[in-house]
Amino acid sequence: MSADTLVDLAPIEPPPEGRVPKGAEQAIAEWRRKGPTNLFTACPELKPSLPKTVRAATAEDFAAVRKGRPASSLFITGIMAPFISRDGRYIINSQRYHCSGLCGGVTATIRTRQAGGWSKRTIIFDVMS
Repeated sequence: MSADTLVDLAPIEPPPEGRVPKGAEQAIAEWRRKGPTNLFTACPELKPSLPKTVRAATAEDFAAVRKGRPASSLFITGIMAPFISRDGRYIINSQRYHCSGLCGGVTATIRTRQAGGWSKRTIIFDVMS
């Protein structure tokens, strides 16, 4: 069985405090003040690049997830537009997902700019049920 993958276009709230790489505290604080923006709201031109089987989640889809529709039939994902600190040293990403019943979660990660690219991600918050 394949899952229906839906896109949650609602804004994603900053997660509570978590692990932060040394020196990144100011970037995290700035991200919290700004509030994350959904990737497809910030960059609507990306929507057409989604697979044809992916669509925006509706209120009815969220209701179906809460009612406990079989987990294999519905999966809703929200992806935050990357946040880059003012000094360009850090990038923060966040995503969340909803599935049947109590299933769901949110993850926030941070990367540090290094010569030739970005560091491996550090999870600053991760929760699932």
